[in-house]
Amino acid sequence: MKYTLTYLLLFMLVTLNSEGQGASWTLESVIDYAKTNNLQVKQSVLNERVSKMRWEQSKLALLPNVSLSTSYGRSYGRSIDPTTNTFVSTTYDFTGLSGSAGVLLFGWFRLRKTVSNQDILHRISEAEMTQLQNDISLNVATGFLRILLAQEQINICLNQLILSDSQVKQTERLLLAGRSNGLDVAQVKTQLISDSSNYFKAQLLFQQATIDIKALLNLSLSEAFEARSINGENIENLVLLLEPEIIYTEAEQRFAIVRASKLKIESAKKVLEIEKSNLYPQLNFSASSGTNYSSTYSENLPDGQIRTMSWGKQLQNNFSQSIYLGLSIPIFNGLSTRYSIKQSKANLQITSLQNDEIKLKLKQDIYKACNEVSTAYQTYRASKSAADMALTGLDFAQKRYEKGLIPAIDLLLAQNTAFKANADVAATKYDLIFKLIVIDYYLGKNLFNTD
Repeated sequence: MKYTLTYLLLFMLVTLNSEGQGASWTLESVIDYAKTNNLQVKQSVLNERVSKMRWEQSKLALLPNVSLSTSYGRSYGRSIDPTTNTFVSTTYDFTGLSGSAGVLLFGWFRLRKTVSNQDILHRISEAEMTQLQNDISLNVATGFLRILLAQEQINICLNQLILSDSQVKQTERLLLAGRSNGLDVAQVKTQLISDSSNYFKAQLLFQQATIDIKALLNLSLSEAFEARSINGENIENLVLLLEPEIIYTEAEQRFAIVRASKLKIESAKKVLEIEKSNLYPQLNFSASSGTNYSSTYSENLPDGQIRTMSWGKQLQNNFSQSIYLGLSIPIFNGLSTRYSIKQSKANLQITSLQNDEIKLKLKQDIYKACNEVSTAYQTYRASKSAADMALTGLDFAQKRYEKGLIPAIDLLLAQNTAFKANADVAATKYDLIFKLIVIDYYLGKNLFNTD
C-alpha cells in the first residue's frame, strides 16, 4: 500500500509537469491570436470584404454604360435580307456590328445616395466585425481563466494529496507506537483515496478547459498548450478606481455596437432619401451605331458584271448612327413609392429607438458589472481571511493530533476545511479577475499584464 501510493504521487507529478510543457500563451497572446484565427472572426472578415465590394461596385454604377456587340449567321430558305430589307429565297451569310452608350443626365443623385448608403453599410460591417472580435476576446479570456483556475485547483489537490499521504504514514507510525488505532488508519486512508479522486477530477476540468480554448483559437486539439499566469497584484487598485459613469462615457465613444447603431441611423436616413428620389423624373441620353454585311448584297461593275460587294465596303455603306433622349416622369404607380417613403420614415424611427435601447443596455450592463466587481472583491477578501483562519486551525489540529489529543476525524475535518478554503480563494480570485476583464472589455484597455 505504501509503495503504491508513492508511485501514484510520482505519476501525478510527472503528469502535471508534462502537461505544462508546450506552447506558452499569455492572456494578450491568446486574445490577439483569436482576433485573427477564430472561425467566426474569419467569416466576419469575409462579410466585411463582400460589403466593401458592394460599396465599390455602387461607385462604378455612376459611370456611363458602353457596350459593343457583333454577330454572325447563315440563313436558309425565305427570309429578309438585313442589308436590302427585301425577301430572298437563297442561302446567304450575314454579319452585324453595333455599339451603344448611355448616360443618366438627371436623377443621378439617387445613385450618389446609393453609393453613400453602401459606404455606411460597409462601415457598419466593419464595426460589427470589431464587436465580434471583442466578444470573442471576452470568451477567450473566460476560457483562459478557466485553465488558470483548473491549474491552481490541480496544485491545491496535489498538495492535499501529499498531505494526506504523509498523514497515512504518520498514523501508521502512531499505530505501531500504540498512540492510535485502526479506525484512525482507515479514516486517513479513506481521505487519501478521496483526495486522489479530487485530483483526477481537477485534471479532467483542466483538460476540458484546454480543449474549449483550443476550439476558440482554431488550434489543433493535439497541440500542446501552456497558459501563463496573470499578474493580479494590482487588483485592489483596479477595484477602487472603477467609476461606472466614466466607464460608460468612454464605452459609448468606442464601443463598436454603439458605433454600428449610430451608423444604422445614418443608413436609414439615406434609404429615406433614396425612396424620395423616386418621386422625381429621370432624363437619359444614349447613342448607338451599327452596320452589317450580307453575302447576297451585290454591286454592278463598270463592265456590266454583277458581284457580291466586299465586306469592308458593305460595312461602310451600311453604317448608321442614332441618338436618344428619354424622359421618365412618375405619375401613378399604385402609391407604392409613397408607401415606401412612409415605411422608410417608420424604419428610421425604429432604428433611432433601437439605438437608444442599445445605449441604455450598455449603461445598465456597465453599472451591473461595476457592482459585481465590488461584490466579487469583498467575497475574495473574505475567502482569503477564511483560508488564513483555516490554515491556522489545521496547524493546531496537526500538532494536537501528533500528541494524541484529538482523533483522526477531527484532523481530517480541519484538513478538509482548509482544502475547501484554499479552493474558494482560487475560485473567488479568478471570478474577480474575470469581472475586471469585463470592465476591460468595455474600456478596451489592458488591465492585466502577464508575469
